[in-house]
Amino acid sequence: MDYTTVNDNVMSEIVELQNKLASSNAPIELKEQTMKTIQRLERMARLGNYSSEFESVDKYVDWITRIPWGVVSKDNLDIENARRMMDSTHYGMDTIKEMILDYLAVMQLKNMQRARGGNVTDNSPQIPTLLFVGLQGVGKTSIAQSIAKAMGRKFARISLGAVGDVRTLRGVPRHEPDAEPGQIIKSLVRAGTMNPVILIDEIEKSSQNKGVQNDMMAALLEILDPEQNSTFVDHYIDYPVDLSQVFFICTANNLGGLSAALLDRLEVIRFTSYSDQEKEIIAKSYI
Repeated sequence: MDYTTVNDNVMSEIVELQNKLASSNAPIELKEQTMKTIQRLERMARLGNYSSEFESVDKYVDWITRIPWGVVSKDNLDIENARRMMDSTHYGMDTIKEMILDYLAVMQLKNMQRARGGNVTDNSPQIPTLLFVGLQGVGKTSIAQSIAKAMGRKFARISLGAVGDVRTLRGVPRHEPDAEPGQIIKSLVRAGTMNPVILIDEIEKSSQNKGVQNDMMAALLEILDPEQNSTFVDHYIDYPVDLSQVFFICTANNLGGLSAALLDRLEVIRFTSYSDQEKEIIAKSYI
């Protein structure tokens, strides 16, 4: 075996990692921390102790450089456009549509205040996270997709049905064998922007285990609370990620199992089942 060639290949891969990190939009502090890890890997390689550590460092660099740091899509908050979009995809549901349009109107007002240089935190209407509650098949997910399309935002969906570990949201730390980011970070990567519409589905079904459910409620509280989510820390990334521009929408079949603290930060919108007459109109005009 030509150890010189092996060492050259290793050093070439390490240089590629350094270049990949340096050219990314990751925050400077995170770059500096990660570059130190790569430099440590380089010293180990020079001493012949290359081992399997490269794989974990390579995986970590890949994830942090795929997060769309600073990338945001431009919002379309035209109320009439949103109304037309929802009417074209969902029959009836007038009360629900009006509540959603009110929500967009508040976002529009905040953007206007921001554009004028005003302080959007003082005397500004607050925007709670929407929680769609209703049986399966009443249009909760599809109307969330329509909202994203109307706003010109990317859409991502996270299902918490039967989730048995809070690490699904928070990620698995790097030192563990199955280390990887949680679904929040993965959703940002899939969307390619820092301001997508993220639907967190079936939040009441996260676990039948009381301890896990409490952990999940605490994690959701951190993710959805505008006072906390600008510095959300995924356990794998281990660096604050700003979720304040994400438009979160949650769904649930019922409110059982949801903590009072979480419900206090959600705007509950109830979806009712369609009548036979409505089903007939939907079958004729929407399918």
